[in-house]
Order: sequence, then structure tokens, then C-alpha cells
Amino acid sequence: MEEIKLRIKNMNKKYNDNIIFDNFDIEFDVNKVNCIVGKSGCGKSTLLNIVSGIVKNDSEDFKTMEDLGISYIFQEDRLIEWLNVEENIKFVLDKKYKKEVLERKLQDYLDLAGIIQYKKYYPQMLSGGIRQRVNIVRALIYPSKVIIMDEPFKSIDIKNKNIIMEKLKYILKKEVRTVLFVTHDIDEALFIADKIYVLGGSPVKVKGVLDNNSIDKNAITDLI
Repeated sequence: MEEIKLRIKNMNKKYNDNIIFDNFDIEFDVNKVNCIVGKSGCGKSTLLNIVSGIVKNDSEDFKTMEDLGISYIFQEDRLIEWLNVEENIKFVLDKKYKKEVLERKLQDYLDLAGIIQYKKYYPQMLSGGIRQRVNIVRALIYPSKVIIMDEPFKSIDIKNKNIIMEKLKYILKKEVRTVLFVTHDIDEALFIADKIYVLGGSPVKVKGVLDNNSIDKNAITDLI
């Protein structure tokens, strides 16, 4: 059976004389973890910002993913310091669920992330790794069809990063959503992604699309 694709067409963006995207097209697998890699500054984060509507595309004939509903996991956790973990997560939901459904989902996601015991803690009481897990739970519990992750492990130490990646991979296996995941770390891509997209050039081109089941690290580094 043919896989369903999420198609991005006619992406255009330039800053002064620097053309980032010029009629750029790409397609991602629906309900899979799609990882985007490439050299620093090649336009990976800009791509995410345009498809999510954070940054405006330069041409009008472009459709963002906003109507699908988007959850965004940023590099920094962006927790509200005067709200506890439970309140931070509920803050973004605003009547998205009935009360009893929300309470059940909150318990389930906190448990999956291994942080249920921190439910009443305030952000300043938590380590960076725990804060980022709260950030991930907050994005996952939001009812969206697309999850965007922009280098969510960049500021986390290696020990906590490995814990968080294990938890996230486990959670994503239980989710039925499309994930767009940008990273500069090839090992992260190989660990989490179903498919890996290598971007590069100026303007940006797709240099390769690799199935994670049949590639190794050298295949990616050769393209980058």
C-alpha cells in the first residue's frame, strides 16, 4: 500500500540577497518520525518556522500546516516559572478536553515520561532534563496531527539526553502523528527517525532521503 505523504510546495524565503529557499518542495511520511539534518545554517529551523506559520513564506501560493494543528517542542523549555508542572501543561490546552479526559491524559503522559512524581513541582525546583521532559509532555498532550521538534536535546547533558530520547521514542511509538524533527546530531536522527532527509546547498536542496532501516552513519555524513 502506498504511503501517505505530507507535501510542502513553493517554499520561498530570502533575507536581503541571501536566498534560503527558491520554489522548494519536499514531502514527508504521514504518521512517521521524519528527521531533517544538514550543516549548521542550511535552513533546517527556517523550514520548520515557515511550515508552522511562525515565519511568513515570501510567496503567496504556499500552505502551512497550521490547519492540521501543530505541537512545537523548542530547544528551550519555555516553562512559566510561577506555575507548577501540572499548571504549565494545562495552560496550553484551554478547553481542548473535558476535565475527566484531561486528568487521565495528564496522568498517562506524565507516567510515560517518568515524571509523574514532579506534578506539583515548580520549574525552579527541577533539573534541566526534567524541565525538558515537561516541555515534551506539554507538546504531546496537545491535540495535534503534527509535532515539530527543533533540536529539543541541544541544551541537555548527555546522560539526561539519553534518558529523554528513550522516553520520547517510547511515547512516539504509541502516538499516531507526523513528526518533523530537526537535529545537528546524526546519532539522534538514527535513534529516533523513521526517515532521514539531508538538506544542503544555497538555495536549499534535498540532497538525499534515507530510510533509517537500511542506512548507517557514514551514508548520512557523506551527503552532508
